[in-house]
Amino acid sequence: MGRWRTYLRFMSHTRSYRRKLVVAFLAAMGVALALPTIPLFVRAAIDRAIPQTDYRLLAILIGAMLGVALIKAILHGVRRQIAGELSIGVEADLREQLYNHVQALDVGYHERISTGQIMSRATSDINAIRQYLMSIAWSFTLVIQITAIFGVMFYLSPPLAGIFLATSPILVWYTYRFADRFDPIVWEMQQRLGDLSSVVEETIVGIRVVKGFGQERQQVAKLEADAEHVYKAAMDSVKLRARFVPIFNFIPQLGLIAVLWYGGRLVIAGSLSDGTIIALFSYLFMLIWPLRSIGMIVAWAQRATTAAGRVFEVLDTSPGIADHPGAEPLALGEGRIRFTDARFAYPDGGPVLAGVDLEVPAGTSVALVGQTGCGKSTLMRLLPRFIEPISGHVSIDDQDVSQVTLSSLRAQIGIVFEDTLLFSDSIAANIAFGRPDASEEEIVRAAVVAQAHEFIEELPEGYDTPVGEHGYTLSGGQRQRVAIARAILMNPRILILDDATSNVDARVEAAIRKGLRSAMKGRTTIIVARRPQTAALADRVAYMVGGRIVDVGTHHDLWRTNPDYRETLLATVDVDAVVSEVEVEVEESVS
Repeated sequence: MGRWRTYLRFMSHTRSYRRKLVVAFLAAMGVALALPTIPLFVRAAIDRAIPQTDYRLLAILIGAMLGVALIKAILHGVRRQIAGELSIGVEADLREQLYNHVQALDVGYHERISTGQIMSRATSDINAIRQYLMSIAWSFTLVIQITAIFGVMFYLSPPLAGIFLATSPILVWYTYRFADRFDPIVWEMQQRLGDLSSVVEETIVGIRVVKGFGQERQQVAKLEADAEHVYKAAMDSVKLRARFVPIFNFIPQLGLIAVLWYGGRLVIAGSLSDGTIIALFSYLFMLIWPLRSIGMIVAWAQRATTAAGRVFEVLDTSPGIADHPGAEPLALGEGRIRFTDARFAYPDGGPVLAGVDLEVPAGTSVALVGQTGCGKSTLMRLLPRFIEPISGHVSIDDQDVSQVTLSSLRAQIGIVFEDTLLFSDSIAANIAFGRPDASEEEIVRAAVVAQAHEFIEELPEGYDTPVGEHGYTLSGGQRQRVAIARAILMNPRILILDDATSNVDARVEAAIRKGLRSAMKGRTTIIVARRPQTAALADRVAYMVGGRIVDVGTHHDLWRTNPDYRETLLATVDVDAVVSEVEVEVEESVS
């Protein structure tokens, strides 16, 4: 996208604030037109009131100057207020639009793009746009002010006005050169800031790992390396400004000197009054600041345009997975799942799924078992359309999941991930994440099924206990049980358990499986299993090798007849878990 197209595009976001923009421009115009009148009052005082000792005229002129100054101050305040409201409004709109779009992007996009780069666009880039929008009305003031001042100067003395105006083409040329060189520097600096944000975000999120492995110095070294890149880009910006800004300051001074030389001769010759030359010099000093500000405004505009380009880069990214045209809501049925010749391969690797055929009757459960990399989790991700097969079909109740709306599809699927993420909120809010309107009774019931109620009740504030970022104030097993309760509360037709008991101890795992058996009743369930105890939860087991299902049967049948299946699970057998499960079964039989 070209620079001007990007500029016009982010400026188009001011359309919804048209009235504020008009008011800001009118106030800016008032300020710009009021300012040039003051030297005219001074000229009249010097040429008429003072020589004629006309105190009444002098008082009128002074009163007029005070009135103009008051009007200018009020309009200046209005301009700043409206410009602030407009810029903050556009900033909020852009940030909300970016956030909503990022939410709509597929999981694959978020796996490719670092969090720091997205955060950089949502913060520093949008802040740069706001800063420039704050200056829009001021820029308009400067343009009107320069035009009005030159108009009055040409009225008072065309030759002197022409002398000073001759410096304008040089300033325009330097401004163009400055903008052309500043653009790539700003882009580089914004990109490096994104990389720096990524390192900071990763270090803070993974602080336990960093400290656990004693790698604080290594992370600091990474931060220093990225900070050095930011420093270099910032210094390039400083050096460029250091070369160009003095020129912006020097050129108007040349014009001032030329006007003084020629204007002084005219006053000495008697062809120009004292009041006129003083007024002209007042106008020249009024022009110096606006002309010097050109470089600063261009730099702000350049940075805002570059920042907007980075924001639009995200906004223009189409979701890799979205509702297809004509997609209909998933019709609520029994929950029968079918994979038909499902194939999948990641762009940077070989095939992961090589033609999977699997049917899971409604209300039954199947466990996916296989060695790491065989395609278990990939097959599971096809169902909620986190990814899409390159060929083949995935259907629920004979409805192709690619032809139904994502919202209706995922509303019928409850997922418990292996890596549990909780939000910085209360435990109750985390359990009710999928159903914010759930009652307290429903939340407690889900926690009871997930075997989480007991430990929650022992916390200082019970269900209102806040969890730290990512839920790190809870143990791994506690987080997992809260995640299971979160999935159960949705009351989904289909349940996906991605090795949901991997982060709990042996006895808790056995207790959770007891709760899961209850939660799985009447629901179609897919379990990604790495332990024999988890695989035994399912009605059937699909054993996978190299992206294919090579054997299907009950856990006990496969354990007895398939040595490869048995060997795969033996590597994960937990003797304590087996003993604990026996103890739980004994307790159940006794009770």
